[in-house]
Amino acid sequence: DAATITEESLGIATETFSLIETGNFITDTMRKNIDSEIALFLDGGKDGAYNNKGVTAKLYAGEITKSDIQRIMPDFKYGEKGEIWKVTMTGENLLNTLEYAIPVDNNQTGWFYYFSGLKMNYDPTNEPGSRIKTISLDDGTKIDPTKIYSLAVTENSVPEEYIITSYKTGVILGDLLAEEIQKLETISPANDNRFTFK
Repeated sequence: DAATITEESLGIATETFSLIETGNFITDTMRKNIDSEIALFLDGGKDGAYNNKGVTAKLYAGEITKSDIQRIMPDFKYGEKGEIWKVTMTGENLLNTLEYAIPVDNNQTGWFYYFSGLKMNYDPTNEPGSRIKTISLDDGTKIDPTKIYSLAVTENSVPEEYIITSYKTGVILGDLLAEEIQKLETISPANDNRFTFK
């Protein structure tokens, strides 16, 4: 009976993830598999050209199927597929990217990124330019404004003017997440307090 056919399970989530924990899982998967120091992935956002480029839903406890991957993935517009790019930028421009995110229609409130490879304390109520209270690599090393860092990002999700080099990996994020969950079999939130709010 066709009605009883269930989707193939990719793996199990041990508990329900928050949106931030879902974003953390996505960025950890990107960073690990694209061999970069840092990974950034946009929040889903509310309006403007960058609408729905980021996490749009969370992972729930229990079986995870391909439909769940599609549900948390952005509704890619403008011909994008969610290809992962490996880019480089200076520490100074990494901080600028995170501070201002992407201003929408000259609205400086911008967006925020989920990330892997960093620890950050952030006050979203402050003016852009003074929102990041503290930031370091996840091993505690301070970000050096002059150093060049490698980042895994999805296509067109960081300011173009900050990118020094860009390599299109050909890897599609949704496919990578499905493979990672199959490989791990069970996933749980990272619970590493990488993102704290003042």
